[in-house]
Amino acid sequence: MLFNFIAQTARFSLPVLAIAMLTACTKEVECNDRDTKELAVNLIQSYLEKAQWYNEARERNIITGDAKIEDIKTLSVSDDKKNAVCEANYTFTFRKKDRSIDFNYGLTYLEDSGDIEVEVDANRIKANILGLFISGQ
Repeated sequence: MLFNFIAQTARFSLPVLAIAMLTACTKEVECNDRDTKELAVNLIQSYLEKAQWYNEARERNIITGDAKIEDIKTLSVSDDKKNAVCEANYTFTFRKKDRSIDFNYGLTYLEDSGDIEVEVDANRIKANILGLFISGQ
């Protein structure tokens, strides 16, 4: 799959969702697809990097290393395999300790463009990391 970033973030009155598209080679979505996971972590990172406190924490080596998405689970998938809800752990290093935040992401195959939409609630992850930052844990 090739990266085809159509939108980075979409703002709603509820939590902020990060949304992007992948050009699909198949008409089926899969939670554990390498490109899908890479796009999800890139969406989360680009959302986090908009926060000054996050960038300062990286500069001061409070948050180090590369974040990953691990422990992928498929919570549900439509019969036609064009929609899925996935669960994973966003893992990162904070104050030299490995941390993990569970989150859900959605996948949708867009029939007209052939892209796969990846939707992540990046605000949930940001709030959890900010809580760690503020509490000094």
